[in-house]
Amino acid sequence: MILLFYGPDDFSIREAVQKRLREALPSPETADLNTTRLTASQVTADALRFACEAVPFLADRRVVLVDQFFSKGSARRGRAARSGEFDAGGEKGGEVASGTATLNSVAEYLPRVPANTHLLFVESDAPPKTGPLSRALEQAKVKQQYFPTLAGTPLLRWIRDRTKAADGHISDPASQLLATFVGGDLRTLSNEIEKLATYAGIGKTVEPADVRLLVNQTGEVNVFALVDAAAQGQLKSALAALHRLLEAGERPERILGMLARQVRLLVQARELASRRAGADETARVLGLVGFPLRKVQEQARLFTPDRVREMHTLTLAADVSMKTGQQEPALALELLVAELATKR
Repeated sequence: MILLFYGPDDFSIREAVQKRLREALPSPETADLNTTRLTASQVTADALRFACEAVPFLADRRVVLVDQFFSKGSARRGRAARSGEFDAGGEKGGEVASGTATLNSVAEYLPRVPANTHLLFVESDAPPKTGPLSRALEQAKVKQQYFPTLAGTPLLRWIRDRTKAADGHISDPASQLLATFVGGDLRTLSNEIEKLATYAGIGKTVEPADVRLLVNQTGEVNVFALVDAAAQGQLKSALAALHRLLEAGERPERILGMLARQVRLLVQARELASRRAGADETARVLGLVGFPLRKVQEQARLFTPDRVREMHTLTLAADVSMKTGQQEPALALELLVAELATKR
């Protein structure tokens, strides 16, 4: 069996991987002995073949986990191509040729993975839709599952389900407030839910007052402040909001994800407003309720349609810059905020 988990929701992907491991290797005594983990830099067709065809030890199957092979391979080839790495004969340089050869050889091997091996690829980016790798994934009957970033109603549902799994209960207003304070960071949400469920106690419901008392109000609250400052051309305030997020321990990649989500919502909100969409349609399309919905609508009125599209382009460029290693994440984020606050 070959599985491919991909998408921006790293937390859910990791939980799904652990679930698959428990299902495939239920005995904890032999699980580690029958699990091989390979990073992108370790993967070659021979290394993958060796891992997949090793005989299970005191078990009837084994698991091979491959992390970010396709995603990082694509990033390496992109960097090499952009930097103009060519040899004397005009062919692409060693990094590009080597990466492509490895991808092709791995693609050729996939249909031959033994039936008693569970091969699991974990990726941040979607697999290619065309080419030899795409054909190999189809031929090998690879099961693919996408894990999107949760927002709106799906996020609120996740919060309620997670609270129930923690033997707790949470009211709808408390769920909305928690989503506003933390955003779509499921790892942080999971920790906060455990804390809230323990504080409320068995049989009691988590209410908004509990959330205000126990949950650190960073995340999207400061992203709102950042966007507000950018809309008014207040560079100093926008950078201050950014630094508050960084000082609170947020990773630059996570901050960019929140900011990108907010910009996408602004683009949608401007489009909905331009065609005079009703309140129900706006809430449904944006996937927001309560304060987050009102805040997005309020911010959307501060920007022209052309400006929010430009913001989206700038945010996308910063994301590419981070993922391809063109700039350090923190620097790319500061430059983005400066551009958002000065180009009006």
